[in-house]
Amino acid sequence: MKPIESPLIRSVGDRYEINIPLMVRSVWGSLSQTAVHWLHIALSCVDHAMSSFPLSTLEKQIKTHALLCATGFLVLLPFGVLIPRYTRTFTNRWFPVHFALQLFVAGPVIFAGWAKGHEAAQVLQLPHFVDTHQRVGLALLVLYVAQLVLGAGIHWVKIPGGDVKRSRPPQNYLHAVLGLAMLALAAYQVHYGLYTEWLFATGGAHQIVGAAKHAWVALVVVFWALYGIGLAFLPRQLRQEKVRSDDGGSSKDHIQLKSGSASIAASQP
Repeated sequence: MKPIESPLIRSVGDRYEINIPLMVRSVWGSLSQTAVHWLHIALSCVDHAMSSFPLSTLEKQIKTHALLCATGFLVLLPFGVLIPRYTRTFTNRWFPVHFALQLFVAGPVIFAGWAKGHEAAQVLQLPHFVDTHQRVGLALLVLYVAQLVLGAGIHWVKIPGGDVKRSRPPQNYLHAVLGLAMLALAAYQVHYGLYTEWLFATGGAHQIVGAAKHAWVALVVVFWALYGIGLAFLPRQLRQEKVRSDDGGSSKDHIQLKSGSASIAASQP
């Protein structure tokens, strides 16, 4: 197999070493650029609104709710999903980055956005969880918490009596399917908020600018395109998992999920 040489991955004998600091810097660099772009969209919305007359207090609450939730569900969580999709077959350190991003970075943003939405409903004196946007929002919050618990359980809790020869337990498939379903539902939720809920809650005094709608399209398309491209690593992942199941985890030709090693073994093609 031809050795891989790049700033991120280099071959040392029959092993690959991952430049973990560079990987983390690349992740955060891309994340920062996306966040800055999203902030620019939000500011353009404010500028457009101020050109006629200022946003009301309620509109500002709803705008903040939308910005926080869209950033959490369409930027941070998808980025956290792409980390294991692209790195898990090359390094065993993807999990701490994935878990920290989904919990400690995305979590505060999502809960703050959800709280802002709850405050806006109270200002409007609306009953809670009676319309589509409210119910989907509650479902997303439940799915998010369930994903955190399920992911932590898969990593730290081993089911007694499980089949050690099974390469991938059912709960791993459930975690992946639920995660993708949550992101698809989040895309629908943000779209519904932009095109329907904003008009319902504010009366349409200020229209959503086209740039915000274009940003929604870009974020959704880019994530699913990158995830689809990342599936190219799936055959390599399945080969590594098969080797692990065949030898009970003792082979040097697969990557064990633990955070204590700085290098990984080269998987045979």
